[in-house]
Amino acid sequence: MAEPIYSPGTIWAGLPHLSPLVVAVVVAIIAGGPLGWIGFLLPLGPLLAFVGPRLVGRHPSATWRLALAFSVVCAVLIGGSWTLMRVGQTLPPAAILFPLALLAFLLGLVNFVLVSISRAVRAWRSMPLHYPWIPGWLDGPLGLTATLKES
Repeated sequence: MAEPIYSPGTIWAGLPHLSPLVVAVVVAIIAGGPLGWIGFLLPLGPLLAFVGPRLVGRHPSATWRLALAFSVVCAVLIGGSWTLMRVGQTLPPAAILFPLALLAFLLGLVNFVLVSISRAVRAWRSMPLHYPWIPGWLDGPLGLTATLKES
């Protein structure tokens, strides 16, 4: 079996953890600006970071699953709060949701960017990842084990 392409301590180790940010920036450039619906596309980054090496016959390490789980949760938070902001703008009774949705959107976005960058640095330095916000219901579908989650 070939050595994993994203093995800890290599320059490629941080790629799965930065991939959602790369997707968001590329889509924002194509769309002409940062738009809230881009948050729903965040899980595409880790999926592309998995598919790319598989196409060339390399084996990605299992840490891409942590990045995928975290980006799924952030996509729900960022995209869902953006949707609530839009609903709050169009339906007068739902306008009370706008400030809470705006707060969730901003906090989720800032936390997502900071955690993604810090986890990429941790992967480059072969440090434990400790991703926050990964609920237990994602363990089964993504194959996350207790040693992978490192909680």
